[in-house]
Amino acid sequence: MKSNVKIVALGSTASSDDALALEALKRLKSLKLPEEVKLVEADRNPSKLISEVESCDKLIVIDAVRIGSKPGTLHRIGLESIKPSRSITLHNIDTATLLKLALTLASEKPRKVVIIGLEPYRVDPGEKLTPEVEEGIEKLVEEVLKEVSMRNT
Repeated sequence: MKSNVKIVALGSTASSDDALALEALKRLKSLKLPEEVKLVEADRNPSKLISEVESCDKLIVIDAVRIGSKPGTLHRIGLESIKPSRSITLHNIDTATLLKLALTLASEKPRKVVIIGLEPYRVDPGEKLTPEVEEGIEKLVEEVLKEVSMRNT
């Protein structure tokens, strides 16, 4: 069954701010979203993301996005504007590289892919989000909802 929009959250609850997308997904699950929106928790599992890029018109990936901005800063990135990392191992792969791999392997690609996330403060072992990131979760959810409401763009 084809879903018009998939929202895939990447992250780990064992790595402090790396769990920010999972927290945003939890908040999105509590809202009444349109029927054509599918919410997916992919943790840090590359094969889960690869299987989820198919069968949708729009793919929204939410994740911690480390660019060097102030922690909690909202980032919205089109896939075409990012360059994958050259240092790749099977256990440590960045989101851009993972997405490009998933899209390469997909037989049915989404028409639009966007990454929306927050700048993390730390991704060390720990179960709590830092206050800087916790404060930004609501604006992350709002940006995802804004993207969901955009049709055919």
